[in-house]
Amino acid sequence: MIIAVALLSLLTTVCSCKDNGDIPEADVEFNKEGNIRFNGLITVDVANRDKVIDLCKQMVAISLGDEGVIDFDIMESVSSPNRLMIYETWQDSAVFRKHVASAHVTSILPQLQALCKVDGKEFAIKDIEDIDHEKPFRFNVLMTCDKREKYISIVKNVIAETLKKDSGVIEYDVYNSLTQPNKLLLLEIWENRMALIGHLNSTHFTKARKKTQGLIVGTQHLARMQER
Repeated sequence: MIIAVALLSLLTTVCSCKDNGDIPEADVEFNKEGNIRFNGLITVDVANRDKVIDLCKQMVAISLGDEGVIDFDIMESVSSPNRLMIYETWQDSAVFRKHVASAHVTSILPQLQALCKVDGKEFAIKDIEDIDHEKPFRFNVLMTCDKREKYISIVKNVIAETLKKDSGVIEYDVYNSLTQPNKLLLLEIWENRMALIGHLNSTHFTKARKKTQGLIVGTQHLARMQER
């Protein structure tokens, strides 16, 4: 019990304060508990990629005017060009349900599904005390980077090392916005929070963190999520 409490305290410190060395030279803000995050992971071949991106951009442009939307974007994986993601954040479940039933979603989504594989999942954004520590969870970091190419070159090495060496990692990747070039999303999926703690203390992560100092500007938006 004492060990569990100590580890909980450690991750709270790591993830909630800009002065602890975890995310240097940047402000950190957690998404509000009760917000809804939707990750629509897309797998598409080269022949259909441009068509899929055009349809997604149409959906983004319309959906940004929907009630209760906080963020809505189409992003591409920096490590796998055939992987895209529709990234959404909503104030609550009610406005998200209204969006899902909207004419622009019900008309565009079938067109996407005819061109690519779409694996959409809905997540509740939770406070640290409400996360089930023994179950898989997602950790998202949304950031702005004015030296994107340099940052991505560093992160690609971290992705490879993390997937190869870290225990408990399910997915680890960075996505680049296709509508706002300097906007990046770090997507992590871990078997449990102990696995994330191990990653945060790994040699490859701590070295990369030092190299990326000064590349990220403004506020970083963090979210801990589990499936609804």
